[in-house]
Amino acid sequence: MMRRYGLRMPPVLSSCCHRFLSSNEDILSVARVVHAKSPTSFTVLPSTYVVPDHDDFPLHLRGKSLAISELRRQYKNHKVPSSLVEQFDALSFVWDVNFHKSALRLHALTVYKELHGDLNVPRHFKVPAGDSRWLVDTWGLSLGAAVHNMRTGHLLLHPGHEASFLALGFTWDVKNSQWDDHLEALHQYIRLHEHSHVPLRFVVPVDDPEWPVHMRGIPLGRVAASWRQLGENAMPADRRAALNALDFVWNAWDHQWTRNMDALMAYVKQHGDLLVPKRFVVPDDDPSYPEHTRGLALGSLVHSTRNRMDDLPRAHHDALDHIGMVWDPLDYHWDHVVLALRTHERLHGHLRIATKFKVPCGDPHWPKDTWGLHLGSLVTQIRHRAVAMAIDQVDLLAMIVRQDEQDELENDTNSSLHAETTTSSS
Repeated sequence: MMRRYGLRMPPVLSSCCHRFLSSNEDILSVARVVHAKSPTSFTVLPSTYVVPDHDDFPLHLRGKSLAISELRRQYKNHKVPSSLVEQFDALSFVWDVNFHKSALRLHALTVYKELHGDLNVPRHFKVPAGDSRWLVDTWGLSLGAAVHNMRTGHLLLHPGHEASFLALGFTWDVKNSQWDDHLEALHQYIRLHEHSHVPLRFVVPVDDPEWPVHMRGIPLGRVAASWRQLGENAMPADRRAALNALDFVWNAWDHQWTRNMDALMAYVKQHGDLLVPKRFVVPDDDPSYPEHTRGLALGSLVHSTRNRMDDLPRAHHDALDHIGMVWDPLDYHWDHVVLALRTHERLHGHLRIATKFKVPCGDPHWPKDTWGLHLGSLVTQIRHRAVAMAIDQVDLLAMIVRQDEQDELENDTNSSLHAETTTSSS
């Protein structure tokens, strides 16, 4: 479209407009290479895998980031075609990393018992590398530390392997008391925070007098996550009843959605719109926001929601529309942006606008409708979204591009003059 109007796309705009979206077929191609090069029988890829710049990998994928976590999420939700699943399975691709790690610990512990006759693994014991009696995938595994952490509750047994560990003879003296301690810790967390949605990374502080000594160090966030992973229906009836009595959050996504909506509605009530600044965080001491929304990075949430609007469930999209979600702030502010840019050029003679520039409120030199406008941020958006600009916006874009090109020309000229001066001095 820019060529149609005789405009040249600056390289920086071109690169900003390009996005790489990995497909599951791309991941399969990379997994085949990784599997062929791996000394182990399994193909394990991290949540985000950056394809090495190496001849073994497809040229068009080198240097790209592949979203392995998204593939695993689709697999968990039965959205990966069976034909593709079969091809990944042929590579022993690891769909569930936690399950895989737990299976390796179980296998290593089984071998240890065969060799030593018991499960009293020294804390510093590591599976010896190069020993054919052990599965290659377990070589170097810190088995002693893993066993210690399982017995102290810092490494939770995967629900899918708990019966196998018990059948092997794995015991710990505090198994039942662990549950009691964890439930008591959840009680205390609710008392202190007034909700039961424990963040994944929350660990009971070791130096907080609000927490009893025997609870300190409990990875309560991971404990709660393991309960959710097991699921309400699979949880033993007595434990399920105990958790339900505390209004335990079984579905973290639904809970977070409710929290987000409560914060957004409170923001609308206070500000009259959903033009939330990107860095806005719900204050800890503002009574106009519900207690459970305090500390929420609402600006970042709104920004990310706009970026993935096409992936939102229809019900969520409709709910956000209902409360006045602004999906495109640039389009929403367009008339004010044009007015502000013309004013800036009239006042300053140029359009070199810093990203942080905000139109001053109460300044009579600026039209009242532009007061408080984050003009620098909006101009940055214009530069980054050049390809998607509407026809009636091209003239404005041309002004900005010409200013960029003029700046580049001035910089080149200054550099040349400096070089000539340096040469003459020599």
